Amino acid sequence: MLGERAAAIYSLIGTAKLNRVDTEDCLRHALSLSILACMYYVSRSSILGMAKPA
Repeated sequence: MLGERAAAIYSLIGTAKLNRVDTEDCLRHALSLSILACMYYVSRSSILGMAKPA
């Protein structure tokens, strides 16, 4: 699983470089979207009662 994540990040960086996009901005944007998606999922799970108790 860790290898797949690393491969996705390397692919994102490589694609950004090929398209002459700032790699730092590209990673920052992708990570912010991932965090927002995670926060959305957690909030939906809590609202729907799907969150697991701690």
